[in-house]
Amino acid sequence: MTRGLERATALLVAAQAVVVGIQVVGRHVLRNPFPWTEEVARLLLVWLMCVGGVRALQLVEHPRVTALVRLLSEPRRAAVEQGMRLVLLAFLVCLLVPAWRLTVASTSERLPASGLSGALVSAILPLSLLLMMVVLVQQIRGAGFGGTLAWSLGAAGLALASVLVPLLSGVAPLVVLVIGFVVTAGLGLPLAFTLALTSLTYLVGLGGVSLTILPIKILGGVDSFVLLAIPLFILAGALMESGGISERIVGLATAAVGWVKGGLAMVAVFAEILFSGISGSTAADVSAISSLLIPSMKRAGYSGAESVSIVASASAMGILVPPCLTMVVLGSLVNISIVTLFLAGFIPAFLLAAALVALIAWRARRQNWPTAARASGAELLHAAKRALVPLGLPILLFGGIFSGATTVTEAALLAVVYALVVGLVARPGIARGDLVRILAQTGVVTAMTLWVLGAASAFAWILARERVPDAFGEWVTALGGGSAVFFALTIVLFVVVGALLEGLPALLIFGPILFPISRELGVDPVHYGIVIIASMGIAFFLPPVGVGLSIACSIAGVEMDGVIRTYLPYLAALLVGLALIAAFPVLTLILPRVLLGYAG
Repeated sequence: MTRGLERATALLVAAQAVVVGIQVVGRHVLRNPFPWTEEVARLLLVWLMCVGGVRALQLVEHPRVTALVRLLSEPRRAAVEQGMRLVLLAFLVCLLVPAWRLTVASTSERLPASGLSGALVSAILPLSLLLMMVVLVQQIRGAGFGGTLAWSLGAAGLALASVLVPLLSGVAPLVVLVIGFVVTAGLGLPLAFTLALTSLTYLVGLGGVSLTILPIKILGGVDSFVLLAIPLFILAGALMESGGISERIVGLATAAVGWVKGGLAMVAVFAEILFSGISGSTAADVSAISSLLIPSMKRAGYSGAESVSIVASASAMGILVPPCLTMVVLGSLVNISIVTLFLAGFIPAFLLAAALVALIAWRARRQNWPTAARASGAELLHAAKRALVPLGLPILLFGGIFSGATTVTEAALLAVVYALVVGLVARPGIARGDLVRILAQTGVVTAMTLWVLGAASAFAWILARERVPDAFGEWVTALGGGSAVFFALTIVLFVVVGALLEGLPALLIFGPILFPISRELGVDPVHYGIVIIASMGIAFFLPPVGVGLSIACSIAGVEMDGVIRTYLPYLAALLVGLALIAAFPVLTLILPRVLLGYAG
């Protein structure tokens, strides 16, 4: 089953790339687009979510809140995880029935362009739920209970009670939703399933509503051609990284600025600007840069805490450098041009980078940090030549997107083709045997994102139905202070809650609530979106719960408790930069206005 899931996931990613490629050829070469390609590509995306979601569950990689369970001892943490498997198994059984009903109802429908049965879209969901049940049963049997049965049953009972007791007590459905979400998420149930479980409980408590709404919303939340850019960007970044891209970029940055006081620390900032424009993923950024730079920094005399703080803060800034997967999701979520968001992120990213470089220069002089030997002109030229091929990818991406020659999805496909060719011919390059692994891992990361997106679309629909945005807007208006107070609330919300929910779920839950309010206050949506994305980047590294900071600490082999104090000045620099971005919209909007004629 494991090998089959891995190959199926890899095959779906490859098939998506091929279908998008056919669309590109039809549109740009034959000048005769194939109308079925978009429909089939979206169908494959739904299948990838379901099949890759099973594989992600098998690998225990679905994102979850871990801040509370990390406080427990190892045996009790394992017991709570076992209890959450029991809860998840019960939920999947409940979701299976409406998912199957939706499939049966879809058999008479036909997709308009391809003529395929509508059941092909929905049938994969009940099949994947059955496979998830098999995986959970295997995990439950494999882990066992030992002497922790009481803890496992207690955790499962608390999670179920958080949704069932309010439901049976007849309280308002929205209260059921909130209580269930807080408790189950806090206990470590994967966030996608937390959102779906509490949404299902809400629908049951509401009464008189067909439960097939939930699978409809889950599948509908990912049925978008724009979202095809997500697996393609992830795949392009993975292919380039396998071809040794990060080492070449770090080499160029080291040759350029490594010789100044604190230069090796500045290398992290400059390398992040270059690398994040290729990877598209903050987790990939911090993993690659940490692996390359932290050992070198420690050997040069930087403390482990200082090394982690520098790399983490640089990676937090990198989320603003396109291509950014969060920008793709945000654009799809609130109907903002992704191209405009990409362009709007550059100057804010450079502002945060400048704040970090200024802080590094000050600390370097104050603490007499080490310097590297100055690179000769020949060495700098050699490093530039080695980095030339990797840096061709962002040039290709931005040239195609900003010129209007390609859509974001088509540009992502061109990036895949470029990365594949470079990876196969470069030395060292991608081993041909690694392609299946790279494709499968791309599918798993994509599926996790899509599951959160699909479940959050159902959750957001419920919040809209309960008029939560209206109530929140009235509360903000009552506070007074206009857009300034609203921006402050937004930053606090996304930095703190985004750290707990690991970013994307916070965006999917609160984005539909906050964007309508921002428009009422006269805030430009692109400017507001960039502020949110910058806040999410900081949240990913917010101590002590930030996942990105945990990754950097793990690679450096240091405890987070010893890093927090050192990291605080870097966190302050990021927050000051974020405040400037929020206060001065021109920093965000000048490039879209000049280059795209954006009028707001």
